[in-house]
Amino acid sequence: MKSAFLISLSLMACVGCVRTQDMGAVSVRAYQGAPQLFVDGAVKTPLSFLGVFKDGPRYVVARREWRRKRFSFDCPEDSEGLAELWIGFATSRPGTIWLDDIRMVEDGTEDGAKGNLIVSGTFETPVANAEELPPGWRFFIHPKVKTIDAGWQYDSVEKHSGRQSLRIDIRKNPSGANPWFSAHMRLEYKGLTLRKGRRYTVEYSLRGTPDAYVGIEVLHPSTISYTRGEDSVCIDQIKLAAAAGIHDHHVNVSIPFPRAGEKPDFALVDRTCAAMLAADPAGRIVLRFGVFPPAWWFEKNPEDWMQFQDGRRHRMVTTSSQRWWDILEPSLIAFIQHVEAAWGARILAYHPAAYEGAEWNYPGRSTPDNAGYGTVVEAD
Repeated sequence: MKSAFLISLSLMACVGCVRTQDMGAVSVRAYQGAPQLFVDGAVKTPLSFLGVFKDGPRYVVARREWRRKRFSFDCPEDSEGLAELWIGFATSRPGTIWLDDIRMVEDGTEDGAKGNLIVSGTFETPVANAEELPPGWRFFIHPKVKTIDAGWQYDSVEKHSGRQSLRIDIRKNPSGANPWFSAHMRLEYKGLTLRKGRRYTVEYSLRGTPDAYVGIEVLHPSTISYTRGEDSVCIDQIKLAAAAGIHDHHVNVSIPFPRAGEKPDFALVDRTCAAMLAADPAGRIVLRFGVFPPAWWFEKNPEDWMQFQDGRRHRMVTTSSQRWWDILEPSLIAFIQHVEAAWGARILAYHPAAYEGAEWNYPGRSTPDNAGYGTVVEAD
């Protein structure tokens, strides 16, 4: 693939073989007929830990009693009104989940209703009929998952406060036991305008019968999850891996893509690396970094979106986009140079990530929905 190949070349040009006082030279060479990791000329057992600093849904358990939950996050980019709140339901057992009093406020701003970025998070805003959600809200079931049977309704009997709550009735969801599939059935709130570098707090009330996992996150659907932090269970897992003698850790970050005239902000990258090394001072980092452009770029370049064979477009950049490469190359070079200067002594390898699963899988690869069409691709 063109993009993966060019990124690999860029990495080799920027980094070459890692040579540090702490780690020695790191390379991959043939050994007994198979690729093998070498550190300072010695064979290194390639066991590593892949954890996530809350980059994605934050899972909580909806229990039989109402509970008030909250979390905060630092927004890594200007969302341009494209950020969304997703509440996914990860349970395979039939049951009911109630949600109420959902709020999102920018820290340091007014704490009353005027400061709430979630319109009608109490689900009490008048609507045309009881079969409509308030403006901005959508209940989504993935159209290709035919095994889910669920629906929603307002509930004036069981509520956390006010006149009513939102009730989710799950009748069948066989794949729901796997939290990775919580996005297959979710409640969405669209159109959030968030600002880079600002800290936001999300609060919500929930209950469930029987107990059920609920995953909640704030994200830009085509780029990154915003709800990440260093106060993660991942820290405890890194410590457990280190105690077992595993000191190679995969860390997820995203490349900053500044606008023209702006300087890249590496604060989130630095905090993530610092948190990992604080958990394991002997740790080595496999830096797994996203290379998709930010929200503002997608709005500016709609013709560079991924296009399917039937003409539908998906907010995901095509690998043939020269405009993507024009912003990626300098951003990638600045990113590598910063990381090498700040953390080079602990960097084991770099792992560029994109597309489905962050593993360079084109969307629709397992379905008849062939991707890779459009004027940008045809001109390549």
